[in-house]
Amino acid sequence: MLTCYSALVWVAAQETGPGPEAVLKMVSLTPVERLRSVAEYDDAAGRHVGLALDQYCWFLRTVGRPESEVLDWIKSPDNRDEAFNHSRLFGQEIFELIIHLSAEKPFLRYLVV
Repeated sequence: MLTCYSALVWVAAQETGPGPEAVLKMVSLTPVERLRSVAEYDDAAGRHVGLALDQYCWFLRTVGRPESEVLDWIKSPDNRDEAFNHSRLFGQEIFELIIHLSAEKPFLRYLVV
């Protein structure tokens, strides 16, 4: 998911629809590098990126264990609720970041449709 979302975020930060050279540059970045590159857009973008990456780090720490441990952990309804809550927070930050970065730009519609 971060691969796709970070690409949308990166596109939203561009002043105009990116051309082939800019897209080639974008795909050479890792998803985290894409997010970090737009964090410098302004303070609000930096805040959204930081909060999204906090949730992503939580996810990596949680699932970065042997599969059997993760499956046992996720069986608990409380743990599932916690995971879904982190997922919602991540999604909300990415959404707000895209809306913030693309405000007043004519190509937001193309990111959505």
